[in-house]
Amino acid sequence: MNFSSRSKVAWIAIITGVAVMGDAMLFIVLPLFWQDFGLTEIWQIGVLLSINRFIRLPLNPLVGFFYKHFQLRTGVFIALILAVITTLSYGIFEGFWMLVIMRALWGVA
Repeated sequence: MNFSSRSKVAWIAIITGVAVMGDAMLFIVLPLFWQDFGLTEIWQIGVLLSINRFIRLPLNPLVGFFYKHFQLRTGVFIALILAVITTLSYGIFEGFWMLVIMRALWGVA
């Protein structure tokens, strides 16, 4: 398919919006229904909501290195796949450690 520049920007915006909605949902749902996620302590909420940002800090140089060798399209596709997997996992998996892994993967995405 041959997309115009405007169409490419629109698609990236839509993809990003949908992916971010899954992440933003946790900020509302997790503090209210933390026990339904299989959490046992309230501090686990804070860890889950922040772990993705701690993952991004050391990964930023690696992402820059990645984009020196691969196209933007490849990076967006990988991020999209990871975002879909992690967002779906919030409704499938229970328990602190599995959710930590998924939130860390979201940080990679």
